[in-house]
Amino acid sequence: MRKIFLILLVFYAIFMVAAENINLTNDMSLLEVSKKSAIPIKKLRIMLKIDQNIDNTTSLQKLNISNKKIADLIKQFNSDKNSYLGGIAIVGMLIVFASLAIVALIIGRLKIIQRWENRKTVKTTIGEMTGPSNMSANDVVAAITAIYLHEMEADKQNKLLLTWKRRPLEMWSAANKVNLPNRIYFNNRNNRQES
Repeated sequence: MRKIFLILLVFYAIFMVAAENINLTNDMSLLEVSKKSAIPIKKLRIMLKIDQNIDNTTSLQKLNISNKKIADLIKQFNSDKNSYLGGIAIVGMLIVFASLAIVALIIGRLKIIQRWENRKTVKTTIGEMTGPSNMSANDVVAAITAIYLHEMEADKQNKLLLTWKRRPLEMWSAANKVNLPNRIYFNNRNNRQES
């Protein structure tokens, strides 16, 4: 694990050194500078204060931008990059949290939707039963019968579990290892001596 971490650290250091040592020439376009420096083109335009009507393929020489100015902007962007990434991460987490809160509220309000429906309540000897308003007497009887049969089956199952016991078992007899070869030998020898 340490070796992998060290290898990743070396690659990161090489990448950072390579990002700082960008060979810039005056004939490079804004798009090429953006690709080599990993700065988004819109951010590069804002940092250089370039008009939006100018094409991205325009060279730095035509725009009168020095290589030193571009190098300073790249260093500034790299130093501020962590704050940009942190801002993006915070905004992303806020969006996810807000959407989860909205979903939780919607799920919590689903109970209210069921209350709006017309419901019919039937009193039985066991208790009250509520259901849709178009419920017939046969539906009520079927539901009560199903509940009764379920309770009887559960009772029967509980009684069965209470009375079930495991039969005592010896492992040697179960594995049929009672008649070991030495025992057979000694039994035969004892039988010979007795006779």
